Amino acid sequence: MAKGSNWLIAKDLHGNYKLYNVEPGRKAIVDGVSKGLDELQMGTMLTSTATTTETPLVNRTTTITQGKVFWASPKSVIVTLEDGVNKQYAVPDGFKFDVDGKQITAMELRPGMKLTGTKIVEEPVTVITKDVVVTGVAPK
Repeated sequence: MAKGSNWLIAKDLHGNYKLYNVEPGRKAIVDGVSKGLDELQMGTMLTSTATTTETPLVNRTTTITQGKVFWASPKSVIVTLEDGVNKQYAVPDGFKFDVDGKQITAMELRPGMKLTGTKIVEEPVTVITKDVVVTGVAPK
């Protein structure tokens, strides 16, 4: 084993030498005692155990859009957004709009009616964490 301030070279089980970058402050448990890289002796046998945990999560994005009805049909509505841009939206079958506390269809929308739309997008993501424990036995 050769070592520097943040690296060490060690022989693996197959007799090959490998360079390992060591995070600052990283410790190994040698003979039951926590030791830093600068405290390791030549000939110390190290074993690394890595535990990888994958945690499924849902990344949820909520977008609120406000505007006024510019034009409406049973399948589509065009809304003038707050920045003055007209944007067209598809209207799903049976969809109701909440206007002043009333549920109305797209055909009941009139130009100038104020609308607020909430779009929620859920995207599955996986958070991966890794915990590595290094243990060893110092030479006798």
